[in-house]
Amino acid sequence: MQNIEKILDLVEELFDELENADVQELHEALPDMEQDEVTELRSSIEDWIDGLDEIVARLPELQASILDLKGDLERLNDSVVEMEEGFEED
Repeated sequence: MQNIEKILDLVEELFDELENADVQELHEALPDMEQDEVTELRSSIEDWIDGLDEIVARLPELQASILDLKGDLERLNDSVVEMEEGFEED
């Protein structure tokens, strides 16, 4: 479950940043930017790309964690059903 939370936190953080950055607007503003603004934008873009790469790389881990959680829930459900049936027999 911690793996899922870590990956989802990473996704949420990155998408919060990207939500505040209108890519089309940035592209249109590019010709009017000063050198330091361009350098800062390049650095941000590289960070965003790295973040997306990390998310993509961790998708198999996320999938495995989700499948483990699903299996745990299915086993718990089986136990609950058995208990319910036991109550009905009493």
